[in-house]
Amino acid sequence: MSNVPANTVNESSSSNQPEDNIREAKGMGWLLPLLLLVLGAGLVLYFIKSSNSSPLPVAEQFIVGIDTSANKKALTRSDSSPFTIELPNDSQIVASRNGIELHLVEYLNNRKDTLNKNRWFNFDSLSFENNNTTLTTSSMHQIENIVSILRAYPKMKIKIGAFTDKTNDEVADLKLTGQQANEVAVALKKAGADPAQIVSAEGYGSKYAKASLNASQEERMKDRKISINVAEK
Repeated sequence: MSNVPANTVNESSSSNQPEDNIREAKGMGWLLPLLLLVLGAGLVLYFIKSSNSSPLPVAEQFIVGIDTSANKKALTRSDSSPFTIELPNDSQIVASRNGIELHLVEYLNNRKDTLNKNRWFNFDSLSFENNNTTLTTSSMHQIENIVSILRAYPKMKIKIGAFTDKTNDEVADLKLTGQQANEVAVALKKAGADPAQIVSAEGYGSKYAKASLNASQEERMKDRKISINVAEK
């Protein structure tokens, strides 16, 4: 029969408890990083889902027409391959994938994109004869496309604006661009546009030209353009 006091056994067994707790803590050490990893992955998935479901701002949903030359040759476009655009009156037009027609139709279909008197959509397939005031035959396809768009959107009203660069006399440029804007308006009406949908045609000369006199010809050509502003849609 052992004479070891009972309290000695109790002290011995209780002295092992801290070691057991340490071993348990070490064994559970992997759990916290795993929980953090799962939480982080969940947050990433949440933000990805949120960004995909929320619409882009209106300004990013719509691409404003690119400046092109109204005189002589239009600038080279990145994608001029033709395709068919469906219009709301069940008609169709064939146009460039990056031309004024598509930009206009997308704008008209987007109710969130409001009217703006400073927003112009630039023709990309217009050119003039050597006199700089008579439209070439090759321009008629785009003229007819715009007429089709006007018919498909009968509430639409437009302004025609003609612009040029700073290389010539300002007074002469105002007269020239006025003649060009009027030429386009007349061509639209002759092609069947409702005159009530064309509220004005105005030449602005070099008033809004961005390129300096010393700029390259390519930069100055961007200031030579015939454009449409949507007054009502």
